[in-house]
Amino acid sequence: MAIKVTMEPPSGMKAGLNKTYNTMVNPDFLEKVEPYEKWRPLTYAVCFLHSVVQERRKFGPIGFSMPYEFNSSDLDASMLYMEKQFTSCAITNRKYEWDAM
Repeated sequence: MAIKVTMEPPSGMKAGLNKTYNTMVNPDFLEKVEPYEKWRPLTYAVCFLHSVVQERRKFGPIGFSMPYEFNSSDLDASMLYMEKQFTSCAITNRKYEWDAM
């Protein structure tokens, strides 16, 4: 006897953003990196991009010219990269590298 559990992405942009914010982004995460006025909107933008890619997958070749799943681990890696960039720029007193992010 076996039980199979699958995690389907939610349907719709609102549901996708809601799931991302409920599972990955919490108040402590939003207070993690300073300056907050740059960190919070950038976090929202990456979560929004994640939801868009997840939603467009269901359209197949019409959605994007090349299939790519921007899954939860990619979102984690993106957030970690942004956090490290913000932290290293703050420590070394450099400008933020917006092109790299």
